[in-house]
Amino acid sequence: MLTLTDEPATAAPPSRSARALTWFWPHGAAWTVIAALAAAAYAWRMGSDPLEPYYEASVRSMSTSVHNFLYGAVDPAGTITPDKLPGALWVQALFVVVFGFHTWAMVLPQTIEGVLAVVFLYRAVARLGGRTAGAVAAAVLAASPAVVALNRGNMGDTLMMLLLVLAADATSAAVKSGRGRSLVMAGVWVGLAFQAKTLQAWLVLPVPGRRPRWPRSKPTSATGSSTSPS
Repeated sequence: MLTLTDEPATAAPPSRSARALTWFWPHGAAWTVIAALAAAAYAWRMGSDPLEPYYEASVRSMSTSVHNFLYGAVDPAGTITPDKLPGALWVQALFVVVFGFHTWAMVLPQTIEGVLAVVFLYRAVARLGGRTAGAVAAAVLAASPAVVALNRGNMGDTLMMLLLVLAADATSAAVKSGRGRSLVMAGVWVGLAFQAKTLQAWLVLPVPGRRPRWPRSKPTSATGSSTSPS
């Protein structure tokens, strides 16, 4: 005689489309909208705002020869250099070499850098504070009037801001995972930001320079259960 026993039913794992929808809604949708609005605000009537003539002349000169490009020459003869390292101007000069000397060609790098800063700030904050906090931080950065004005011009602050956000992202990854490699990358990003805006980039050094509190696993007994001091 056969007897039937009731077995506990196991729920089927969610499909890939269901997991994607769970990730996208609502935080992923908010992040996408914020990034799209930031791109529209930074790129609207690109090139209509006045540029800094000193850096504009530098970019034009740097796009004419390799010598002027490497030294960040302001004049075509290559006898005068800018007042800072030409890290941000190198990016603009490359765009001018590719697209020609146009105002929008000098502004386009800042537009891209500004949107990337919003994206990576969301990831840096969401990693430690949750996706809601990440969306709020990204929205505040994207809508800040000073940030919008910088991303529509030709100043080097936009590249410095992006690189420092990448440093913050690497620092949050180091705190989350406990890997020293991520903390080294934070230092690399700060070093590159120095190329864009010199000593201003070092204002954030006290934060990644502190020793992160690495996540520690609780000690376990031989049976696998966690133990605590008596």
